[in-house]
Amino acid sequence: MRRRSTHQAASASRFLDGWQCISSKQPFNTELWQSLLDLYERSFGARNVQPFEQRWCWQYEENPWRSQREPLIQLWIRDGKIVAHFGAFPLPMRIDGSSEIVLCGADLMADKGFGFVALQLMKCFVKEVPVIGSGLSPAAQTLFARFGGGTVALSRDRWRYQIRRMTTLKRQLRRRFPAFANRTRIPMSMNGMPQSTPAPPVGLSNTTNPVGIRRIKRFESDYDALWDHACKEFRFSIDKTSTYMNWRYVDSPAAAPCRLGLYRADDKLVGVIVGGINQHWDQSGQAIGIDGEILELIRGDAADTIAGELIRAAVNELGGLGAEIIGANGLRTKYNSVLADCGFRRSPSDRYALSALLDSAARKDDILARHDDWYVSAGDGDVLYGRSIV
Repeated sequence: MRRRSTHQAASASRFLDGWQCISSKQPFNTELWQSLLDLYERSFGARNVQPFEQRWCWQYEENPWRSQREPLIQLWIRDGKIVAHFGAFPLPMRIDGSSEIVLCGADLMADKGFGFVALQLMKCFVKEVPVIGSGLSPAAQTLFARFGGGTVALSRDRWRYQIRRMTTLKRQLRRRFPAFANRTRIPMSMNGMPQSTPAPPVGLSNTTNPVGIRRIKRFESDYDALWDHACKEFRFSIDKTSTYMNWRYVDSPAAAPCRLGLYRADDKLVGVIVGGINQHWDQSGQAIGIDGEILELIRGDAADTIAGELIRAAVNELGGLGAEIIGANGLRTKYNSVLADCGFRRSPSDRYALSALLDSAARKDDILARHDDWYVSAGDGDVLYGRSIV
């Protein structure tokens, strides 16, 4: 497991009780780093500690935009131990068509009895406008709204395609009654990928044109040309250049396994889709199935057939990786009819909702409510990495 070298070496830095705001260049001493891992385990469970440790270096130290804007790492220390934390890392964002660097909040957590500290941490965070956050808990959403933040309306627009019809009911039983479910042997996909590829999802085509669909190893200049064309249709989004797409979906500790491009006969890239998978667990630590997620859908041509071909290809690929339910979050409103035609059903949810404070609170509601002005996805922000494996 890769770890930052500064975590292993003791630091001469002195951390006093109370609030601390540190630079990602400033090393944690060994004891303080372990204290942060302990806080994460108390907050989100032991299973999520290793992914948190793995992505720290990627999210902060290897962040391509830190030279333009330093990450914000806030700690609250009591008796030499971290009892609260709120991080924020830089991301490129298109705001009214211009690219700016925003800070994206990550891993807000506080020990029992220190909930009041979250108010102070959020207050410092929102002073760094423009700021965003994804998948905030209800309590964090309330705090963010108190300081003028709001939720992008389109990011609550969620779509689901269910490959195995009984999956939802079985998961509910496994989550609520894990001991009973284990005794009665309620069948679910367990621990990792299936040994064989299941049949293609009902209602979707078995294959797409093998010449047209190709796997993408890395996003290159042909993708940048596609993005430059596609992003002219909306005013607000993460600026998803090849630098961003490679950092997020290729070079991250949880790289997306499904990266597909649709090419014309003249070899021009006309559409891209990215998909990930997410293992679910019950209260007893047993695996209870795998979800797929369409993380990005970017096209340069107005033809709905491009989006449809990419969606079908991604669903078949994610189904082959064991996904039982496949979700798509936000994206563009013009994809709604295509998703419906492919068998997806609308299921509004805050699970991957994107919250933002881009300038003054006076403009917040008007900006965030405009569905057609936005491109958003479940891949935006931090929530994919906070509590799950993608």
